[in-house]
Amino acid sequence: MFHREDVQIIQDIEVVTDACVKYCFSDGIGKISLSFARQVARKCGLSDTPSAFQIRYGGYKGVVAVDRTSFRKLSLRPSMKKFDSSNTMLNITKWSDYLPCYLNREIICLLSTLGIEDEIFELMQQTEIRLLDEILVDREAALRVVDRLNGFETKTTKSMLMHGFNPNSEPYVSMMLRAYHDYQLADIRSKCRIFVPKGRVLIGCLDEMGTLNYGEVYLRITTKDNEQQSKDHAFFDKADQTSAVVIGKVVVTKNPCLHPGDIRVLEAIYEPGLDEMGLVDCIVFPQKGPRPHPNECSGGDLDGDLYFVCWDENLIPQKTDEPMDYIGQKPRLLDHELSEEEPLLKCHEYSNQRNSQISWKGDRPMYISRGVLGKLYRATLSRSNSLSSEATCFGVPVQSIYDYDLEVVGFEAFTEIAVEFRNLYFEKLSSLMTYYGAEHEDEILTGYLRNRSTYLQRDKSRYAEMRERILLNVRSLQTEVKAAACGFEVKGVMIAAASGELFDGGDACGKSFRVKCLGATNDGVPHPCRGSGTVVVKVVDLCPSGCQGTIDLSQEAFAKIADPDAGKIKISIERHA
Repeated sequence: MFHREDVQIIQDIEVVTDACVKYCFSDGIGKISLSFARQVARKCGLSDTPSAFQIRYGGYKGVVAVDRTSFRKLSLRPSMKKFDSSNTMLNITKWSDYLPCYLNREIICLLSTLGIEDEIFELMQQTEIRLLDEILVDREAALRVVDRLNGFETKTTKSMLMHGFNPNSEPYVSMMLRAYHDYQLADIRSKCRIFVPKGRVLIGCLDEMGTLNYGEVYLRITTKDNEQQSKDHAFFDKADQTSAVVIGKVVVTKNPCLHPGDIRVLEAIYEPGLDEMGLVDCIVFPQKGPRPHPNECSGGDLDGDLYFVCWDENLIPQKTDEPMDYIGQKPRLLDHELSEEEPLLKCHEYSNQRNSQISWKGDRPMYISRGVLGKLYRATLSRSNSLSSEATCFGVPVQSIYDYDLEVVGFEAFTEIAVEFRNLYFEKLSSLMTYYGAEHEDEILTGYLRNRSTYLQRDKSRYAEMRERILLNVRSLQTEVKAAACGFEVKGVMIAAASGELFDGGDACGKSFRVKCLGATNDGVPHPCRGSGTVVVKVVDLCPSGCQGTIDLSQEAFAKIADPDAGKIKISIERHA
């Protein structure tokens, strides 16, 4: 929470056309100071500070973009206010980040209407399906696909791939990649969801400096490893190790898009002033012109809308249509008092109309669609049939080979306790699988349910919310089991303590000190921590043979404890340094 004095109200940027139509260029967007943005990022557990946050503050709703020149924590606009409220709690709903770009049925249909050839989409789909097949056997292909997926559920898979594990020889990696493969292929078949390498989904922001002209946009994007290594940098400028400015013509639209005029072709430029503002993973729209560009894209605004942005020259149409008018109609005045029955009757009338429109006409002949959507669907259908009939076409199956390279000397001492934690994990994971209807482990670990209900298949937002809950529960379970495992009793283990951070005597119980993480001691006794660096531990129980509750925490004392007959030490790992 913070005080009202930390918030200022600034003016909206509006224009009135000759037809007396008022447009708001700053609809739904405000500003946040850099110092406060850093505080918010830390609270959200982010290592980097995003360029924009979608917020709820009192009765205000919208986006605040980082302004390095602002000294007020928040600068809000009247267009962000939805209702009066005395609540001063700041809620963060999302923030700017890398989001991959995908075509869908609506965008493909509109681009086809504007002159993009069917062969372009067919080639993109073939390329994507071929890549999805390759991830099951090729580590480099798997890294390319996993790298564009966000979320903690991909971190382990990506880390294992980067450390040399192969998809067709490591069971866990193979299982996770198969889940990604099946889900992506199902989305291509049902939604024409085709990955666009030269594109992003970006949150909309405003050019507060007023340097962009109508028809221009600015966007600096986070670049992935394969983009940095690629030689095709014709659309990139001012690139560094993590990001680059996109220049040239770009296609911009917003989902859902149903009118050809929703597809806008704009010019992405490099603007030094905006570059100094440090906005990354945002599309910055101008505050000049007869009409805001966000409004031209399906009637969008800047209160958190995400925009499809593509700089692939094959997907940029040579012509565009006039944008549709999305100004809402004025409410109709009635000559009588509105009764409770009238809205119900109107809803019933609309429901009957929709029912008649979507009802299946069983007596009507079916036909094969010759349009681009029909071609894309039939291509995936035939591909699906070939996959089911040739299940081994990806190469050799996963080999159940025990990897001796992963063994740590003396691991047998921890086998019993490890089995207990594994059983605990499996028991709780099975409960989650039963609750959400997951049939296999990979479904619950990724949130990609293969046999989800028809209702969830149709309701994309509802399914996204459920998947988010699944991943949150899985993450909580993994954290719980890891925390439990860190507090187990270590029998006969020497801890090599960092010099200068030892207790030279007295009661060690309840005290914290820093110890090194070692793979094994000089005597070949394994250490429970793997990896390098140090951890902070607290002694919660200390009872070696002959000890009366005190011990000299020196190297020699710990060396004595390395004797298996010396007793036991119970430690609790509090945090990683």
